[in-house]
Amino acid sequence: MPLYKAPFDPDKGPYIDVFISKPLSIYNEDEAENSKVRLSMLIDTGASKTGISPAKAQEIGLNPTGKQKVQSVTGQAKTNLYCGDLMLEQFTPCFYIPDMSLMQFEATTAWRDGILGRDFLSRLVFEMNGFDRTFTLTI
Repeated sequence: MPLYKAPFDPDKGPYIDVFISKPLSIYNEDEAENSKVRLSMLIDTGASKTGISPAKAQEIGLNPTGKQKVQSVTGQAKTNLYCGDLMLEQFTPCFYIPDMSLMQFEATTAWRDGILGRDFLSRLVFEMNGFDRTFTLTI
């Protein structure tokens, strides 16, 4: 089984670079490929959905597809939903999730473009080793 293992900073958590593009189900291959953007994403086991910052959604060229009510530690709010294709190029072949639902996520730090939630994690195996400060993704 293909796996990806990387170190993490215990003060920040496990991060991984992903690519997100306009979905091939809506756009042609050239448009989707030309919209592909690299994002630094926190693996967040406490988040039910994957989210990206509005700035990154705009950079990719994603338009809102609707709204969703979200619950956070600060209360409830409605947030934009987007649809995009997500790719992990750390795997060969690339691990690809088409038409991934992405909620708008207000990043609170400059080094985070979004979060990978349980909707993403349910598609692979995630392990985190606090002793050696590494995490592993297996598909």
